[in-house]
Amino acid sequence: MTFLTLVPWLAWGLIGAALVLTGAVFIIRPRRPAVVVPSLLVWRRVLARTQSPSLWSRLRWIVSLLLSLAVAALLALALAGPVPHGAGSTAPRTLVVLDSSWSMGAQTTTGETRWDRARIRARALLESAAGEVALATTADGVIAGPTIDRVVLRSALDRVVPSAGGDRPWPNVAGAETVHVITDGTVPRVLPVEAVVHSVFEAASNVAVTAFDVVPSADDGGQALVFVSVTNHSTGAQPVQVTVTRGDSSIASRSIDLAADGVHREVIAVPLTGDARFGIRVAASGNALAIDDDAAVWLATAEPLRVAVVGPNGPLAALLSADTTLSVSAVDPSAYAQTTADVWVFDRWLPPQAPGAPALVIDPPASDWFGPRGVEEPLPVWPSVSSHALLAGVDTMFLHVDAARSVTRPALRPVVMSTARTSLVSIEASAAGRFVVFGFSATASQLVSTPSFPVLVGNAIDWLGRPDRGARREAGPMVLPSSTTRVVAPDGRPLPLVARDGRLTARLDVPGLYVVESSGPRRVVRVTIDDPRRSNLLTSTVAGHVDDSATPDGAGRPWASGIALTALVLVAVEWVTWRRRITV
Repeated sequence: MTFLTLVPWLAWGLIGAALVLTGAVFIIRPRRPAVVVPSLLVWRRVLARTQSPSLWSRLRWIVSLLLSLAVAALLALALAGPVPHGAGSTAPRTLVVLDSSWSMGAQTTTGETRWDRARIRARALLESAAGEVALATTADGVIAGPTIDRVVLRSALDRVVPSAGGDRPWPNVAGAETVHVITDGTVPRVLPVEAVVHSVFEAASNVAVTAFDVVPSADDGGQALVFVSVTNHSTGAQPVQVTVTRGDSSIASRSIDLAADGVHREVIAVPLTGDARFGIRVAASGNALAIDDDAAVWLATAEPLRVAVVGPNGPLAALLSADTTLSVSAVDPSAYAQTTADVWVFDRWLPPQAPGAPALVIDPPASDWFGPRGVEEPLPVWPSVSSHALLAGVDTMFLHVDAARSVTRPALRPVVMSTARTSLVSIEASAAGRFVVFGFSATASQLVSTPSFPVLVGNAIDWLGRPDRGARREAGPMVLPSSTTRVVAPDGRPLPLVARDGRLTARLDVPGLYVVESSGPRRVVRVTIDDPRRSNLLTSTVAGHVDDSATPDGAGRPWASGIALTALVLVAVEWVTWRRRITV
């Protein structure tokens, strides 16, 4: 037997405790009171009478005890909500899907959120459903079931929160004859034809940050441009307070009167250098959704990246120094151990051991820890097309080198290979380190003076030291490098890291900036609301055609109700027989 309300061991424990307590109360009789009488003559005559007890007088105490134990056991059993074995296999399977879009966090006129209403409706559906139930969300897929264990389902329902993200594949459960979808309809979805839709929509006004970004200015004037867009999703005009910050300082604060469905856009010029954190916050009286009131962005180039060039090539350090977003130093190999850097550049030289930071390795010598070199190919021919980020903006027709040799290292992945299959540019992102490898020398030809070589080197430095560059991504689980040691949420809370199937993942569930710490430079990941339409709380795609009366026939509740009714009948029998002095 399985129970809907309690786990089996707790249900049987409750029944056993009820039996023990009832038996103890029944057997342990209260102490008889002492009564002072003037004479014992009458009592001695009563006690002297002898009367053989009948069979019923000997059994009625036991019958009363059994009735009391049965009542206690039945009440405890009804509380546990029993379901017999086999009920889940014969009854139809039910799938309950909750829309977990950001808009489900909108406040309603009663003070609760759409998500609160959705969970109440979902709990009613899973409690009354016959047989097995599976619980799913549009962001995470199936989160519990299929099972008849309502404890597991309720626990999963209590844990899950709106986590948005992009539209995932629709959760499917084999054998689910009925699909219940609980949604506010803000995000259009293609629903199964058999779906029963339950709407929690209620129109509400909302003010939202619909765009926020910062990029370096194209005129290379030492400035960056902050792009702001705020929308008033409301049926009437209202004043909106907009505050833009850089780090802990405010760079713009103003009150704007926005018309219904009005949009405020502006561009703010700021110095390129300084704090890399930018934020925006909006406030208004008609504002039902809080999660889209704030946004953050990271300007990766605001903090200079420390680059140390180790090797004999002085021009390479001078080339990198032209980039104002880098702090470049030329380091003699003898001073390598005393130097720290965010990114290393090893030019025809390698340290005795792997570095603790990412490295651009140019024409390396053979090494025990890095790997041997392959056969030299003279005048390798570059392919004309490659889609990797390292070659963004690189015109390969200008890339000509005198010779190239591959590096034999298992974790290296070729990005560019010559027509003779010699690896010209390779990358590695593993637990051992993060590397970009050039299989050729920058001084063996006129390569360093070509317009494409500085772009190639700059792309390599960015790939090594700024792997994300504050790029936006959707909420949800993120696969991380195996060298990751910690992920810090926007509120400063470290997130749990989950290692499974050789991958390391963390859940990024709210918008904001996440700091990913590892052996190399820190990475900053930006999570944003992926669809501005989710902030418009005035319309719904499901309102007006919702079947909110369809609730499956119960399987567990009738059992519990019948058991409770049986216990009530036994209580009545015990009370009547006690009143008539039959079972006393």
